[in-house]
Amino acid sequence: MGLLRIMLAISVFMAHVRNPSWTRGFGGENAVEIFFIISGFYIALILDKSYSKVSLFYKNRILRLYPIYYIVCILVLVRYFIFSNFTESLFNYPPEALTIGTIANTTLLGSDWLMFLQWQDEGLHFGPFSDSQIPLHQMLFIPQAWSLGVEITFYLFAPFFCKLRTRLIVIIFIILFGLRVIGWTNGLNFDPWSYRFFPFELPMFIMGILLYRIRKSAKIRQFLTIKQVYVVLLSAYFAFGYIMSKLTILRFWQLVFLILVSATIILFGSQNKTDNAIGEYSYPFYVSHVLVFSSYWTLLSLLDSRNQLFIYFSKQPIQIVLMLVFTLLVSKMLIRVVAPIEKLRDKNRGISKSLS
Repeated sequence: MGLLRIMLAISVFMAHVRNPSWTRGFGGENAVEIFFIISGFYIALILDKSYSKVSLFYKNRILRLYPIYYIVCILVLVRYFIFSNFTESLFNYPPEALTIGTIANTTLLGSDWLMFLQWQDEGLHFGPFSDSQIPLHQMLFIPQAWSLGVEITFYLFAPFFCKLRTRLIVIIFIILFGLRVIGWTNGLNFDPWSYRFFPFELPMFIMGILLYRIRKSAKIRQFLTIKQVYVVLLSAYFAFGYIMSKLTILRFWQLVFLILVSATIILFGSQNKTDNAIGEYSYPFYVSHVLVFSSYWTLLSLLDSRNQLFIYFSKQPIQIVLMLVFTLLVSKMLIRVVAPIEKLRDKNRGISKSLS
């Protein structure tokens, strides 16, 4: 699933740089939700095979998420110091909002709930972030880190869900998915409700748990070779983006299609060391990509005025290729920096690195 994970991260990247729609692959919102399914699968796997104590599971989740996250936060702060008015950019908020933002930035807890808060009439209120008089969501050092807040909430419940009988998990899934459908059909089908609200996203994690149990109990043979998996994913990626640019298809049906593709890869796709290594890039890529392309645009705006040669680097195809390359290089750097931490994580579990 390594290629699937990095392609989902690239889909989010493409959505954020706002390049032509036919190149956006699976779409940012869809990609985030498929990530949740994959997360549910992997968490079910490692809780089943790796940890004798739940405390070790939580310790490894912390070691997985936070080191790379904090490194990127530091780089974001360095960028603000060099290129922006630091106090105006990050601290020009009311005390109440700043307190919540500080907690979210330092712990990730509540980072997703910033999308459901707004500042109206000199106070905090519950409501879509887009209607806020002050853009509270912009307090996040890493804007896309809201999804990590959703992930952390799931981690808190994961040991409980993974101990339940399959029949009960299915019942919970049906109830929660039903609530999501009711919400969507009654007007809660817009951002942030469409893919950021944890109760509506929990069925995606649970789906991942169920896929793990199907793969384990049914002893399904992974008959799709790595080459076949790559052909399926690359074809789906480019075909999906092109079709979405030509047709208007409800996101529900987009998601159904992508769930079927992802479930096929999860259940029947083979893996190898190279594919696992590719997958390791997905998390640092996801966390760092906004910093990379925002820094690229900032540098380009400064250099454009000094040398006409840099105008060529502002052309969209060149920009996208360079930003992708730079983000991959930053991701590789982050992987190397946290390598000692990964060794510590290996000691806390009894399976290979690729599984957690």
